[in-house]
Amino acid sequence: MPVATSSPVEEIKSRLDIVDVIQEYIQMKQAGTNWKANCPFHREKTPSFMASRDKQIWHCFGCGEGGDVFTFVKKMEGMEFPEVLRHLAKKANITLPSFNPEQQNQKTRLLDVVKAAAEYYRVVFASEEGKPARDYLEQRGVSKDTIEKFDIGFAPEKWDGVNTFLVQKKFTPQEIFDAGMTIRRERGSGYYDRFRGRIIFPLRDVHGSVIGFGGRILAGDDQAAKYINSPQTALYDKSGFLYGLDLAKNAIRENKLAVLVEGYMDVIASHQAGVAHAVASSGTALTDKQVRLLKRYTNSIALAFDADLAGSDAAMRGIDVALRAELEVRMITLPDAKDPDELIRKNPAAWPEALNRATTIMEYTFEKATKGKDMQNISHKKEIVKTILTAIAKLPDQIEQVHYIQKLATLVHVEEEILRSKLVQFRTKNKPGYKEERDAAKVPQDRLNTLSERLLAFFFMQPSYIDQFGVDLPPEAFGEGEGGKLYKALKLAYTANNPFSRDESIKTITGGDPQASDFVSMLVMRAEHEREELGEDALEKDVAASAHLLRKEFYTREVQRIARLIAEAEQTHDEPALARYTEQHQAAVEKLVTLS
Repeated sequence: MPVATSSPVEEIKSRLDIVDVIQEYIQMKQAGTNWKANCPFHREKTPSFMASRDKQIWHCFGCGEGGDVFTFVKKMEGMEFPEVLRHLAKKANITLPSFNPEQQNQKTRLLDVVKAAAEYYRVVFASEEGKPARDYLEQRGVSKDTIEKFDIGFAPEKWDGVNTFLVQKKFTPQEIFDAGMTIRRERGSGYYDRFRGRIIFPLRDVHGSVIGFGGRILAGDDQAAKYINSPQTALYDKSGFLYGLDLAKNAIRENKLAVLVEGYMDVIASHQAGVAHAVASSGTALTDKQVRLLKRYTNSIALAFDADLAGSDAAMRGIDVALRAELEVRMITLPDAKDPDELIRKNPAAWPEALNRATTIMEYTFEKATKGKDMQNISHKKEIVKTILTAIAKLPDQIEQVHYIQKLATLVHVEEEILRSKLVQFRTKNKPGYKEERDAAKVPQDRLNTLSERLLAFFFMQPSYIDQFGVDLPPEAFGEGEGGKLYKALKLAYTANNPFSRDESIKTITGGDPQASDFVSMLVMRAEHEREELGEDALEKDVAASAHLLRKEFYTREVQRIARLIAEAEQTHDEPALARYTEQHQAAVEKLVTLS
C-alpha cells in the first residue's frame, strides 16, 4: 500500500499507474521498458506516443504534447483540473476534502446536482409513486438486477418534485437549471421540473458519472414526446455520448467489437440477453466524437438501427464517419422485429444469433442496392453502379476496393477497367481520411528545436556521446530556454564527474525542479526507445548525423540573423556595430562552409 502524502495530487499519482490509465483510452504496446502507441491527439501512422512506468510520464514526439497522468486525462477528456482531480481520486479510491475551492468549478458542482437528482429519481422509483414504472418495466421483461445495474428511476407527475429536493440539498435554482433539471417559466419567475411522469434513465459517462437523463413517458398525453433528454449542458453533449458505454467498455475490449443500437431499451435488453458490448447512439447517426470514444476500445462496430432508420441518409452519414476513421463496420439484420428490444422480447436467443449473422458494410450495400432492381434495365444498372462505387470509394483499404470492384463487375457485366476509371471520380469526392475535431497535430515547426531536443536526449542517455559528437557544438544551438541550460549543465557535470552517474547528475542538473526532471526523463525515454529501435551501431550514426545537422541549421540561422543586424546597423549608421556584425557574419559563413 503506497504511503499517503500530504498532497492529494501526489497521493493519486502514487496509487495510479500512468500506463494503466492511458490504456483505458488507447491501445498501447510495450517497447522495452516503455510503452508506445499512435498518438490520440494527432493523426499518425507510426507510433510516436510514449509512456514510462518508471517515470510515470508520457510524451508524443510527433506533436510535442506530454506530461503526467493529470495532463493526459485533462487533455483527453477536455476537463478542467478540479474535474480531473475528482475523477482520478475516485479511480484511486481516495476521499478528497469535502470542500476545497481549488477542487470546485462549475462542472464539478453540476455533477453534484445530477448525482443528487439521480438519487431522488431512484428513491421515487422504489416508492408507491413509482409502482406504475415498476409495473411497466416488469411487463417489458426488465429484471430487478438490470434495473439496479442501469440505475433506472422515476420522475413523479409533479411540477417541482426534483427542484424542491435539490434546493433542500443547498443547490441554487440557477445551478439546477444549468444542470438541465428544470425549465424556466415563460411567464413570471421561477422554474419547473423538466422530467415529469417519466421513467428515468441516468446518462452516465464512460467513467460511470451521471451527466444527464433520458425520460420515457408512461401514459397520458399522446402529443407528448415518447422520449426526452437533458438539454446540452456543460456536462452533457449528445454528439459525444454513448449510452451504456460505462458498462459495456470491458466487454467491447474482450469481444473486440462494439454493438451499436439506437435506444436505451435496446441497450438494456441487450445486456440482459447477454450481449454486454452494446451501446446506444440515442437516435442519432454516429458522430466524430462518438467514433473517437469507440476507438479507445475497438476497431470494429456492428450496427443495428431501427428498421425505419437503417439506410437513411442520417444513418449512412454515420457509417461514413466510421469508415473514414478506419473502423470495420458490420450491419445486423433483424428478423421480424423493428429493433433489438422487440426481437429480444420475442426470443432472447434470436438477438445473439442475429449478431453472429452480421454482414460487412459492403455486403449490406450490395444487398440494398440490388433489392428490387432489374439487371436488364440500364437505368437500374447505372443506379446500382453509382451506389456501390460510392461505397467502395470510402473504403480505406485498397485490397478491399479491388475485391468489390471485381464483384461489381461480375454483377453488372461491366469491365473492371471501366469501373476503376469511374471510381476515381468518387474517390475525389470521398477521399478517406479521418477528419478530427481535435486540434490538428502541432507538428514541430522549428527544425532547430527539434534537432536540439533530439540530440540532447541522446546526450543524457549516453553522456560519452558529448565527446564523440558534441565537440564544437555551441550551447546556443540548444536554445536560450530549458534546453540550452540543461546542455550547459550536462557538459559541466560530465567533465567534472568521472565516471558519470546519469541519475545522480540529473538530480544535480535539474536542481530538484520537478518540471525539469520530468523533461529530462522524457528525453531519456525518447532516446532509449530509439536505441531499442535502431540498435547501437545505427544509433551512433544517427547521433553523428543529428549533431552535424544541428550545427548546420544553427549556423545557417546565425548567418541570417547577423545579416539582419548588419542591415539595421547600416540604416542607423552605427559604424562600430556594423564592423562587429560584419566580422561575426564572416566567421559564421566560414563555419557554415566547412559544414556543407
